[in-house]
Amino acid sequence: MTNRSRALLTTIASTTNPTFSNGFAFPHITDNGRVTFSGYGSTSSEEIASYSLSSGRLSSLVKATSGAKHGYTSFGAPSSAGSHTAFLGLSAATTGIYVYTEGAATPLKMVAENGKAGLADLDFPSVDAAGHVAFQATRAGVAGIFAAVWQASSPGGPIVQVYNASQSLPGSHGEKMVCLSNPSINNAVVAFFGSSCNGASSSPNMALREREKMYRTRRVSEHALHDEAANLDAGIFLADLESDLAVARRTPSSTTTAIGASKLVTVANFQTAVPGAASGVFFTAFSDPSVSDALVAFVGSTSAGELGVYSYDIATRQLSRVVDTTTSVPGGADGTFSDFPYIPSVVGQVCVFYAAAGGSASGIYAKKSATGSLSALVTMADNAPSGKAFSFIGTSGRASDGTVATFYGVVGSSNGIYTVGFA
Repeated sequence: MTNRSRALLTTIASTTNPTFSNGFAFPHITDNGRVTFSGYGSTSSEEIASYSLSSGRLSSLVKATSGAKHGYTSFGAPSSAGSHTAFLGLSAATTGIYVYTEGAATPLKMVAENGKAGLADLDFPSVDAAGHVAFQATRAGVAGIFAAVWQASSPGGPIVQVYNASQSLPGSHGEKMVCLSNPSINNAVVAFFGSSCNGASSSPNMALREREKMYRTRRVSEHALHDEAANLDAGIFLADLESDLAVARRTPSSTTTAIGASKLVTVANFQTAVPGAASGVFFTAFSDPSVSDALVAFVGSTSAGELGVYSYDIATRQLSRVVDTTTSVPGGADGTFSDFPYIPSVVGQVCVFYAAAGGSASGIYAKKSATGSLSALVTMADNAPSGKAFSFIGTSGRASDGTVATFYGVVGSSNGIYTVGFA
């Protein structure tokens, strides 16, 4: 075990706690030092929990029990920023997207509800520190990306339609992006993945089937990359909603307004040349994106057969390579990286990602700027705070605040949520 990990690794929660005996989902960390995650119990129960890095206090935000007649029956994966945690909550009565704000007099508010404002099939909420929530839904049977203005004074707020599948996206061949996936929001800027699938239908069920067929697998459908056929179009897209959400705040809470597709920016698509690659090399597939106030980050594959993590500077519109499968592992003894199976995290100019490599070098790495050097935060060569070896490490978007990263780890017969500080 390295001295770096001995000093900086911390256990947040473990399956040795009966509350979480059935494990965890990948965690998030906020810029004010909260680690949030879904944990699962042995009695068909689950909860969304929050851990304060400053106080060391673990709190339960909301709980669910399968089959319950009252209260939540299950949750979708939570998203956290600042004091806010957004999640999809299911109950016997309804399905909705909620925001829990720690420290608020009335901490729990509904942002959007199935069947209200013409919305259905709500999923994949993402929240920023101001309480803006982006999510996927259908409206009038057409898949779309939406954003809501969360307001402490009312259970919800105005909703802005960012994009729906009846529109052609900029930079495409005119195809409509039928398959949409997890949006990410930060500072009122929304980034999302879109694909034309087979272009035959905007039905959400068709979109779901096409997305399932496209999903490339790493250990049974765990890879972050959406696998596209050569005759399709796909990309990462961006919308700055600051002015639209400011206008929406002054409108009645039941209204839904739409922004024009012309306001969308193409971060990268199949016609985009890959930065750092030879001339004539283009992207062939993408993961879902992460977004900070400065960058959009994603995993992409290329027509040269390489895989990499890439970042897009929102201010300069410059696309850069963070790392790819030609990049040497720091230290030089373990060859080059071989895979990037999870969505990267980005905060400010800092990009944090999981990379597979030879030997025991697979793990979580950080790059603090486009021109900065790579550093390992935790790898399979490191032991957990218990002194036992990790047999699995996993992380995803919003897993770092720029000074600390959080991750899911398996140690022996138990698994848990951990943090590691930057050296």
